[in-house]
Amino acid sequence: MATRLLHTAVVSDAGCLSVVLVWSVALGACGGEGSTAPGSSVNGAPAVTSVAPVVEPPPAPPLDPSRAVAVAHGAAFGCALRANGRVVCWGSNTQGTLGQGHTDPVEGAREVIGLEDAIAMAAGDSSACAVRAGGAVVCWGEGRSGELGGEGEQHSGGHLVPISEVSGAEAIWAGLSRYCVRVAEGVMCWGRRDAALDGSLPLSSDATPPHEVALEGVERMLLGWHQNHAFLRDGRVLVWGPGPEAPVELAGARAALSRSSDEFVARIDGTVVRSTSGAAPVEIEALRGARELVECASRVVGLTDDGRLLSFSPYDDTPASFERGDDLAALARGEGGLVALTRAGGVRMWSQAGSTGRSFVAHDLVMPPTGVAPAAPAPPTGPLPSWCTLEVRAVMPRSASSVRELWEAVGRDPRADDPPPADDAEARAWLCESLRGSLSGCARGGPITFARPNYEGTGLAWIDADGTARWVDQLGTVSDGTEEASFLERVEVRSSATLEVSFEYSEAEQSCFGEEGDETCGLSEVRRRVFVVLGRGASALVAELELDVDTMREVGTGPPGGLPSPRMRVEDDTVVVEACGGIARRPLPEPPAPAPSSGAAGPIPAAAAAVPEAPAPIPEPALPPPSSADVEAAAQQCGSGFARIGAGDLPGARREIETALRVLERAEGERAHRALGACLYNLGRVDEGEGDLGGARAAYRRSLEVRPNATVQERLRGLEP
Repeated sequence: MATRLLHTAVVSDAGCLSVVLVWSVALGACGGEGSTAPGSSVNGAPAVTSVAPVVEPPPAPPLDPSRAVAVAHGAAFGCALRANGRVVCWGSNTQGTLGQGHTDPVEGAREVIGLEDAIAMAAGDSSACAVRAGGAVVCWGEGRSGELGGEGEQHSGGHLVPISEVSGAEAIWAGLSRYCVRVAEGVMCWGRRDAALDGSLPLSSDATPPHEVALEGVERMLLGWHQNHAFLRDGRVLVWGPGPEAPVELAGARAALSRSSDEFVARIDGTVVRSTSGAAPVEIEALRGARELVECASRVVGLTDDGRLLSFSPYDDTPASFERGDDLAALARGEGGLVALTRAGGVRMWSQAGSTGRSFVAHDLVMPPTGVAPAAPAPPTGPLPSWCTLEVRAVMPRSASSVRELWEAVGRDPRADDPPPADDAEARAWLCESLRGSLSGCARGGPITFARPNYEGTGLAWIDADGTARWVDQLGTVSDGTEEASFLERVEVRSSATLEVSFEYSEAEQSCFGEEGDETCGLSEVRRRVFVVLGRGASALVAELELDVDTMREVGTGPPGGLPSPRMRVEDDTVVVEACGGIARRPLPEPPAPAPSSGAAGPIPAAAAAVPEAPAPIPEPALPPPSSADVEAAAQQCGSGFARIGAGDLPGARREIETALRVLERAEGERAHRALGACLYNLGRVDEGEGDLGGARAAYRRSLEVRPNATVQERLRGLEP
């Protein structure tokens, strides 16, 4: 009789258990007691050898295609790679980081559209990339620092962007805004510049295209803000910082984590040591046995070989408690909190409970059905809500013969003595840097987003095929005024080819929660202003939206930053704008006459144009009310006057402010009244600086009549006799 014996072999792969069933056949004796030796019969005569039939082992159970095998996360989103090659993402979709083909908010986790054969995946701060079977690489999300490998596009709009220069990739790793892949020839990287590895590349911006770096034999990499590590196949570890110094060797490490001046190293022997500002390493007992290290809420979190979480805080000796902090396979690296891959193929996240920072509650991600394409977001059908107002206008851009000339017109501070940019590339970089305080993707090509000096507004420029630079610059302001301030929240370059760019500003006013003058006073957001610029031949369309934040709070609408980005398109003779959850249609406006070329130092409000005086007996014709563009330009001009006050140029400040007042005093609407009140306050500051206290009191009183304000009231009190 043949007996099948079952043998069980347990294979562990990166913390995930697989069971392999192996069947074998044993031959026993027939017709007698006991057994006989193989090759003999019962009576000892030679036996006829029979060959046991070959029994094929049953196929191993297929791996659940929906389970996660890797996980990563960025600042406000996360992604997981499934066993079937699909990638699931969740969280904020503002920059298209969820790979859904749009930037609208998304509820829950969704599979990235168009990605079905991923073998590796990584996430940066606001972007993600995946290696496809065959070695191609695709990325999605934000690309302002070159994360998408291309020129000019600041984000992908939620679509996959191929990194065409990379092929044969085997693995991928991410830093905040940088990616590196292992290829047969070594390592290729792109994105934010690494001074140690990218020093040979031209310094045109801080974003680098895909290129080879001087690393060989890399098994895995850890790309951080303070330190970078390359773990080599021969057991060596190379470490380098943000400076230009070459990598140095780190002995005996299996993982590492850098936090400012601190560095934590998990050694092969199971100890974790901490070095602070070059001091001798000290063992951290609370992390003994950790094989991975990540940071979470000012704590260092480690994962042991048996799947348990450990933690250490330099500021609190009390250990943290992580709900269901065991049975884990790997930790995700990123900026968005603690995320882990479970041994069962799930994704687990932790959020802080209470204010002590010592207790964390676990949440398991609900994974979507695999292979089911999500329904496209339904386009809005209703009108714009009452808290969202819209104006559409056509503008004729100004022009310059080069980017250097563009910088002279919009970027040069007339009071500064700094030398001009050396060439167009440097001029482009300076203009890009003026808006966000750091270089961005616009420094590499495509549209240029810039800020005029002295709070004179922000703008957009683009380069025509013949090299002509064209720009518009009445697109809001970024300022830190005494009673009002505006902040740039988001810039989106949706398309370089057809010129579609969006600017979003948060505007704040001073408010007090207690008595006037006490410490509860501060700036609070009262509105959002959004501009969408759409290229249209030689002209451009500008849609300006104003969102009343106070009304939004009253009706229970979410924060403005969570709304989908406005969209604008032209259908026949109609401009269609989708914004604020609704849709609006406006007649296609006629473009104005061509604007003057370079030489004009700033925007020219309509009210600043010369109006011919009528003969004495005939009354001067009434001027039409200024448009919202005129009001915005006047408000910017008044802000420029305030900047001149700070610089000590009182005559120049008076000219700017009085010119602006001639426009604002004829305007209607809340925005015009706010700007008029602020401008009258600025006029009072000029009068006060010139010693005309009576004029200053009159200006402050007029300002208070237009709009009550605690700052103006306090200034007036100080001048009362």
